[in-house]
Amino acid sequence: MVSKSQVKASRKWEQQNPHRTAYTKLRRTAFSFVNPKPGSKAEEHINANHADYVADLEELKQAIIEKEKTMKTKIENQLYDALKKWVETADSTPSEPDQGVVLTYQADNGTLSFWKDFYESDFEELPNVESRDGQLYSNGEQIEDLVEAEEAIGYDTIAGMLLEEVKSSPNYNEENAKNFIEYLEK
Repeated sequence: MVSKSQVKASRKWEQQNPHRTAYTKLRRTAFSFVNPKPGSKAEEHINANHADYVADLEELKQAIIEKEKTMKTKIENQLYDALKKWVETADSTPSEPDQGVVLTYQADNGTLSFWKDFYESDFEELPNVESRDGQLYSNGEQIEDLVEAEEAIGYDTIAGMLLEEVKSSPNYNEENAKNFIEYLEK
């Protein structure tokens, strides 16, 4: 038996957390519709409207698929925006110069590195950029450091490539993406 004080505490919590309370009510309703308890009134009503129920389940399935696509796109857009902002302000430094120019970004799960050939392949696609004698030039001026290289490639391009790199990780999922966004925005 539930005591009056427990009921009072539950009602107080519900008043203090209206969004969570409404969300859990919606969730229970949805799950009850999809998987009603055996012998319940819900099961009885569903059995009485079986053809409609089957059609409604199919419509729900399609709505869920579309919602998942929208949510993934939303998360990817948020992640791209966070990556772009981060790339624009991150501390990028050359490392291991004997192996070529390396752009290194420190990340929560290790290091993402982009080697000189990565830059050169991107430079080939840019107007007014060329590679001569092992040096990179933009509008006739030698690109001397990584900041110039980033600016020539474009922060949006780098952020897009980072996004693809992150998405290709076997650990990539919506929850990890949200956590990574929080990390980038620190």
